[in-house]
Amino acid sequence: MPSPNYHPKNNPLKDGLVKRLRLFGNCALLAHFSKIRYLQFDRTKGFRMAFYERLVPLSVILAFAFTGLAVSHPFFVESMESALFLSCSAGLSMLVCLAVTIGACRSIFPESWAYSIGTLLSVISYLNAAIHLFLTADPIHSTNFFVVMVATGAAFNSLRWWSLNIALGWFLWAAAGPMAYPESTWGSLHNPQKVAI
Repeated sequence: MPSPNYHPKNNPLKDGLVKRLRLFGNCALLAHFSKIRYLQFDRTKGFRMAFYERLVPLSVILAFAFTGLAVSHPFFVESMESALFLSCSAGLSMLVCLAVTIGACRSIFPESWAYSIGTLLSVISYLNAAIHLFLTADPIHSTNFFVVMVATGAAFNSLRWWSLNIALGWFLWAAAGPMAYPESTWGSLHNPQKVAI
């Protein structure tokens, strides 16, 4: 027969077991969330390292592309002044890409700079596209911007940095287009009544 002071809620054995289970559960939860944080950090670092390894082929491809543009602009651009300016711009961009290639090959840049250097390469490409659009005043050269946007989408594995690069591309395209030649097709986009039927 149980003691008159006994109550099921005041069972010391049960209370001790519950306390141990709670302590064990809290330790298990702490270990679980610590593992999640570690995995998230490791994944972010892995993405950055993977993008750092892409810098060499990306900069080499861009260096070859800018070299081809520097050589071909005098033959395909009608205005010789514009052609020389575009060739100089492409030549300087090629030198920057070569510097990035050498720095990435020799591990001069830390891995934490990977996305910043990739953004530098995309900004150089956007600026060349903007200069080309501004000097030629031909809206067909807007496709250069969207080629760079597609390339950034294929190269960047970080949504934040990819979004930044896309926003920069749209901004430079919107700035260079209407400034190129307001009375051309750009002007007709803002003034539809001027469009000849």
